[in-house]
Amino acid sequence: MNNNKNPIKIWLVSTELKVGFGGISTALLGFIQSDTFKKHDVNVIISHASSSKFRYWINAIFTMLNEVKSGDIVWLHCGNWLSTLRKLSIALIAKAKGAKVVFHMHEPMDKPIENWSYRALIKCIDLTANGLIFITDWGQRLVERKMAIGSPIAVIANPFDKVCETALESPASYENSTNIINILSMARIEEDKGFALVVETAKYLPDNFKIKIAGDGPFLEEIKRLILLFNLSDKIELLGWVDYQDKHQLIASSDVFFLPSKLDSFGMCYLEAMSFGLPIVALNFGAIPYVVKDNVTGLLSNKECPRVLAKAIESAYQRREYLGTKGKAYVKNKYSPELLSQQLLSFIKEL
Repeated sequence: MNNNKNPIKIWLVSTELKVGFGGISTALLGFIQSDTFKKHDVNVIISHASSSKFRYWINAIFTMLNEVKSGDIVWLHCGNWLSTLRKLSIALIAKAKGAKVVFHMHEPMDKPIENWSYRALIKCIDLTANGLIFITDWGQRLVERKMAIGSPIAVIANPFDKVCETALESPASYENSTNIINILSMARIEEDKGFALVVETAKYLPDNFKIKIAGDGPFLEEIKRLILLFNLSDKIELLGWVDYQDKHQLIASSDVFFLPSKLDSFGMCYLEAMSFGLPIVALNFGAIPYVVKDNVTGLLSNKECPRVLAKAIESAYQRREYLGTKGKAYVKNKYSPELLSQQLLSFIKEL
């Protein structure tokens, strides 16, 4: 039973939670699992899923038409170009029903924002929205450098979820009884996620450093080709897509998290790895420095150089206890679901 005197009815529109391909599916868990959100009436609407984008989109539109009422909050999570377009169509119906519309922008916008058609889409979002949320200052600045935004703006990061919370409360072990050093690279396998660089970096790591690549995606076949080309099958293991309920065990059994991505507006994978006490090795690029603190929670490289990255991995492993301990404390203090949920609800109430 809801004991809050003034509960807000919130319609959360996003991809599938837990099982979706991408950070949004896990980023939202921290919000809806928080005690702060449980005081309100939160309804999750799946706008698209890997099984059927069109069917879920139609269902979301019917829900807007039949169930959303004036004064409700419709909170839409936008990923890529098509995701944003789908959310806009849903938002227009919600707006017509008298609901307040909040767009939560997750897209890494450094490349799309250069395109006039994408800027036109964002302008439509701006004209429809009662509020816009960016997940880092980097994302907000990218957009505002190219266009004027009239909607109220908030910058609210993604929180960790209950599994990460459990990991944060448990001390990490940095003892290694074997000679094998496990490096984890985990994300959707797309070209700009840095997996080709992961493979090349493996060439310069000591023989006892083993890389596990967890994920699936359109660039997987190219990664398989590169592994064979460089004769690295003994140093790199492809795990395929790892489900939500299994990936945390994989993180906990690893020693360093390595993902030289140039395609992240936040990077939930870094947050998850830090919560388990793993040091991070990544590029000093885009939004990554807003999530991974160089020489505090991980090592960020200014160079996309396999030799440099290999040295960074070795250094991160040697410093794993310091970087891992700092990482756990940093995540716990900055990405608390209760703290970020309160910020988000305060922003919504002001609308």
